[in-house]
Amino acid sequence: ISEMPLPTPRAVICSPSQTRNMVPPTRVTTTMKRKKKPGSMTAGPWLVDRFSMPTATPKALATPVKEPTPTPLPSGTPGLLAPEGLVEDSDIVRTVPPPTGPDPQVRYTRDRDYTINYAAGTIARTSGGAIGSTDTVRVEFIRKPVTRESIVSPVDVPSSARPAAPKVLYVIPTFRWETTDPVDDQFTSERQGGGLRVYLERPWWSSGQGELLGVLLWNRAAAADLPPEAEPYVTRWGQDPLWHGGSAVVTSHEPVTKNFPKGVSPKTGHTLEELPGNNNIIVVGHEVAFDKERGLWYCDIEIDIDAFPSDPQNPSGASGAYFPFVRLALARYQPNSISLPSVHLSPVVLADFAQLAPDRTATIITTTPDKRTVVLSGPTYLFDGPLESRVEVQVEEQLSSGLPETAGGDAWDAIGEPVDMPFVSDFNQPEAAEWRAEDIALPEAPGTRRFRLVIRQFEQFFNRDETNIEERLVYADAVELV
Repeated sequence: ISEMPLPTPRAVICSPSQTRNMVPPTRVTTTMKRKKKPGSMTAGPWLVDRFSMPTATPKALATPVKEPTPTPLPSGTPGLLAPEGLVEDSDIVRTVPPPTGPDPQVRYTRDRDYTINYAAGTIARTSGGAIGSTDTVRVEFIRKPVTRESIVSPVDVPSSARPAAPKVLYVIPTFRWETTDPVDDQFTSERQGGGLRVYLERPWWSSGQGELLGVLLWNRAAAADLPPEAEPYVTRWGQDPLWHGGSAVVTSHEPVTKNFPKGVSPKTGHTLEELPGNNNIIVVGHEVAFDKERGLWYCDIEIDIDAFPSDPQNPSGASGAYFPFVRLALARYQPNSISLPSVHLSPVVLADFAQLAPDRTATIITTTPDKRTVVLSGPTYLFDGPLESRVEVQVEEQLSSGLPETAGGDAWDAIGEPVDMPFVSDFNQPEAAEWRAEDIALPEAPGTRRFRLVIRQFEQFFNRDETNIEERLVYADAVELV
């Protein structure tokens, strides 16, 4: 049967002779064996390797390497392939193809013709095997993966442009509650005021990582008087005009750095875009966080109006003031910015006025198993006649969890009428006010039944026509009894 050349369509089954006639002869050399972790082939003085493939230099992957002069493969003395070791069963040892003529492709057998140490990465010829003392062989293998640890040295790239102005939505007061364990038949529940939470529109990080919300202050140490042109760009506070705090009045309308204990990276010398020639601005940075429920960024700012009031060089200016107003001057602050020119601060945004709630401490004293004395302390205002601050305490009992709807684990029912707590301290020292109620009776000692005391404080003031007295709730706490 004679074979005839046929036209070659797009898809055709050809005989071996047709394949040889149509496709020019091509020689393919495999240079690497692919396994789970690719490595490289290495040639020693007694090995032949078509290509050297160092893992750390991709440019050299396809660089041809001249074959070394054939050298006897040692017997008994191991030759090093890879100091980091070899992947087991990845080794293939073959004859070296001759420069001309057919390639016999003889593959040698491990443990019969050669031995290999995977951990040490070495190979040696066995005596009596098929590899002669003057033979040169080609070895293919996969290196073991190598892990190298280096010191992480982050490099900050300074910002060269001012951040975008923050988009302030609203400011609300925040509180911290702390309850002590009973000691000598008494314990305390303290409400710490002076906190504000600023909610911000998205996005954040306009100048990159490390961006803070800065509170801008006037540097009174460098310039005691605040110039009129700088007033719209710094934080200011003032006394509530309805209430007089006695001796605790706001003596300075500009807070200082020490009034912001949670601030980070306070810095002076930065200039504002609005005041290019004035470097008497202090910025106190505050970290921001994300509120997933509201989908907004927020910043918690803690203000201590009683911080270091006795420091003559840096007075607080508002020590003991009752419900002072504060107007925050805010800007995005990128500490990692270039200094010439100074671009650390964004344009200034003024927040709405907010009031700082005073601290309150409720002390519960056990006089008998079924009686309690309650003392409430904290700063208040000077009052005259009927306009004094009113404080009351109410005994409540937890309802049974078996009751439907309004009852349950968090349902409480008032027992009797509220008990008034009269003012018992000096009227002329409202910054250290105290209210007290003695021997408040419980239905029985706490145990099988659970009781709590609800303490409330109200400001009292005349209405617009000064015909009736109105009230505003300014403090409430529920203290469970043990």
